[in-house]
Amino acid sequence: MKIRCTQSGIGVESGTTWPVLQDTKTYWIAVICGVEKKVIKSTGLFAGAPKNGPSFELVTVTENQLDLIPQSRPRGRPSTGSALTPAQKQARYRARKSQKSVTVTFNREHFEQLDTFIRAVRQGHSMELTPDALDAIYRAIRDAAFYQLPKSGINSQI
Repeated sequence: MKIRCTQSGIGVESGTTWPVLQDTKTYWIAVICGVEKKVIKSTGLFAGAPKNGPSFELVTVTENQLDLIPQSRPRGRPSTGSALTPAQKQARYRARKSQKSVTVTFNREHFEQLDTFIRAVRQGHSMELTPDALDAIYRAIRDAAFYQLPKSGINSQI
């Protein structure tokens, strides 16, 4: 906020502007010519000054001038307006997690055969799975892998 001298006098030139330090109901306080002065709002004159002294008026600030006034930025990161809700964040997390792992469901009978087969191979014994069990285990793994792919990534030709 600034005040402008409308009538010169006592060393103050007409047309010069001065920043307002304090604004009260009845007066403005401004540093004019290096001296802190009270200017009465109703008369536009210095408080206690003679009638032939300088007079002042309030200068209105336009929107173009507001850009010139330094504004302090608020703390923190500025918002983008596109923040995700917690549900959206959780859905994205689950989608990323499902890309990394596959959950396979076996029949109990086929699991027992696969478990026995793996234990035997790890101990250095040779053992074979029945073709029926091998086919069922392969289908369970394949179905689980393709079921959990994103819709755009499913290839039905495989």
